Amino acid sequence: MKKKYLATLFILFCVSITTSAMAHTMWVNLFRSSEHLPGHALATLGWGHSLPLDDLLASPHATLQLNTYDLVAPDGTRTNLSMPVVKMDPGTKTPAGVTIQKGDLGIRKLCLAKKTMPGTYQVAASSKETYFTSYIDNKGKKRFRPDPIDEIDNIKKVLIGMKFGACAKSYMSVKEWHDPKPAGFDLEIMPTTDLTRVRVGDIVPFEVTFLGKPVQRFEGDTIQYITASSNGFGGPDGFFLSAFLTDGKGQFRMPAAGQWVVNVYFKQPVAENESLAAYADKCTVVYSSATVSFHVNP
Repeated sequence: MKKKYLATLFILFCVSITTSAMAHTMWVNLFRSSEHLPGHALATLGWGHSLPLDDLLASPHATLQLNTYDLVAPDGTRTNLSMPVVKMDPGTKTPAGVTIQKGDLGIRKLCLAKKTMPGTYQVAASSKETYFTSYIDNKGKKRFRPDPIDEIDNIKKVLIGMKFGACAKSYMSVKEWHDPKPAGFDLEIMPTTDLTRVRVGDIVPFEVTFLGKPVQRFEGDTIQYITASSNGFGGPDGFFLSAFLTDGKGQFRMPAAGQWVVNVYFKQPVAENESLAAYADKCTVVYSSATVSFHVNP
């Protein structure tokens, strides 16, 4: 039963990762409050499909294990926000038939002060690397394991070996916006405009890099693009904005107010990228996901 369950997860992963809109996505919610000056911000981790919160970090559908969760100051100083506890809770069943589960979404309160360093802050998170290998074993049977290729000893033929990693960022400014520095992720989405002052109708541009190089439209075996989604646009109908990446650049004219998440899924064959040579024995394809969340004002 466990093997069938893992095989099903693998198939769902392959389908979702290649269609992007179906996959579980990670994002950062960063809500600023100025009711009690000098104010504060609440940071939480989003996981699933629908903004602002959709699922617990540990669920039967997909589990997110974090590698980093930091507050990055305007000068680049990083402060660990402490890792959320990612543990499946069996829950408590109520007489009405509802099961109540507990979970940690990484809720952190960022309290500001009069002497807080001015500039742009970012809450940045990244997941642990996850491996998936589909192969034919020495007895001719098709197998799947959530491990890198070099940790499997009965492989006759590798069908596909994948590494997946996700990262997410959100920004806020104190007193004034300064162009933020990259957070150091393999796949990085960088805003090139003040995300704290976006209004409906504004054009919002982004730059996307992989290992420091601009992502090209016809890179690899797929067309590369960037998407933007919001519950205030598309919502239950499931449609979203999409723009091609040209020399790593893509932009949107924002059609509706509310919280938005910009997302890029990037597939890179290991054999075609010398920078990924360290993964040659572990996988055949590297999949990466990156998001940036922000708010559009009316």
